[in-house]
Amino acid sequence: MSMTYQQFVDYATDLKSHSDSIDDGWSLCQHQCPMNENYIKYLVKKKIQKMNKYSLKSDHSDSHTENNIPVVCEYHILYNPSYSCPDVFFNMWSTDGKLFSLEHVWSLVHYFLKENVERDKWNAITQEVFTFFSTKKFLTKLVQ
Repeated sequence: MSMTYQQFVDYATDLKSHSDSIDDGWSLCQHQCPMNENYIKYLVKKKIQKMNKYSLKSDHSDSHTENNIPVVCEYHILYNPSYSCPDVFFNMWSTDGKLFSLEHVWSLVHYFLKENVERDKWNAITQEVFTFFSTKKFLTKLVQ
């Protein structure tokens, strides 16, 4: 399934409205493109999630432990004109500011998707330079 940029903006606006109604924390932002000075709209969400110590130190993210560790997660959803679909970028770091490695992120994938990610890691989650701010972020490959 593909969509136009305008459809993406419409869906993003709807998601933002729904997010506001349930207090979910998504923001609709815009960035001015330096090449043509057009504004590009995208979604952003930053939240602190609790992960257990065991999943943060090993490959077993489906264990159940009482010791929850706060992890900062930041998500960006942008329109990809090359594929006519949204891209989901994200980053994760501990509250002391240390970014998670790609291998660490792979190890934290929910057990429901873990087998697929382990079989084809590089086509599930990769790390790329986030063009707006020239920082590295993880990218999920939602469309195959």
